[in-house]
Amino acid sequence: MSRLSSRQLINSVEIVKLYLTYKNSFNYGYQKYIVWRNMIKYITGINDPKIIRKIFYHLLNKNQFYKHKKIRSIYYIFNPSNKKIKIINKVIFE
Repeated sequence: MSRLSSRQLINSVEIVKLYLTYKNSFNYGYQKYIVWRNMIKYITGINDPKIIRKIFYHLLNKNQFYKHKKIRSIYYIFNPSNKKIKIINKVIFE
């Protein structure tokens, strides 16, 4: 699958958003992009890194993900409700 139409991209974004909300992915805390990439790959079944990156950036631009810089690394957290972020225990999968 080398290209997605705009309708397929929007459907993929909605499916990813619904799945991450259903799984309460906010509780995973701040994770690196590779963790979210693997989850998107699992949810959609798409293996093309450009399309996965496009889906992720679409969610990032819609404020579904927040970015946090720590030294030279960037971590992201899924926040579907756009509420103020307060995490008690951070879980980092690496």
